Amino acid sequence: MVKLEWQNALFKATQNKVKLIPVKLDDCLMPAILLQTLYIDVFGKGLEFGLRQIIDVINNKNTHTAGEQTYENVRGYILKTPQEKEINIEIRAETYVEPMSKYLLLVENLENEVEGKCTNQVLIQQRFLKDVNVADNYKCNGIYFEVVRPTTPGFPIRFTLKSMTEEPLKFKGIMRGISEHIIRPVPIIVE
Repeated sequence: MVKLEWQNALFKATQNKVKLIPVKLDDCLMPAILLQTLYIDVFGKGLEFGLRQIIDVINNKNTHTAGEQTYENVRGYILKTPQEKEINIEIRAETYVEPMSKYLLLVENLENEVEGKCTNQVLIQQRFLKDVNVADNYKCNGIYFEVVRPTTPGFPIRFTLKSMTEEPLKFKGIMRGISEHIIRPVPIIVE
């Protein structure tokens, strides 16, 4: 029923009968059509920022700036094993094909402490990278995988990360290559 309700409200908004401003409260996939308009991202930006945006909208002050909100087609799904020394990762394209499958699994472990494998692909390039600039003032190690096939809906790419010592696995996230010199974080859902 919720889908029918927002679709009906969107239709009425195109006729200037109502004002529709979606509010994102959790790590859900926003329907692509709703990403073309302003939405308030309480989950990603925080409650204080979201409330400020709601007040601005009520007061007819549009605080939306282009490029601020984007749709992310690729998601990482994490399956933890009972031991904290291993995790299984599944990277999925949710809506459309991603032609390049270049992923960086971020860890704070050293190269001799961790092993990473792509479990459902044969043709891959893999290497350990030290001190990757992930964010301002934060560097992290990572295992880089370049899979020789696109990431497509219905055909995920699976990885396993395992600690090879008594040290626990210090998994920090997933990034993907979107161009020759740009990497971007991949949203993660823990199942």
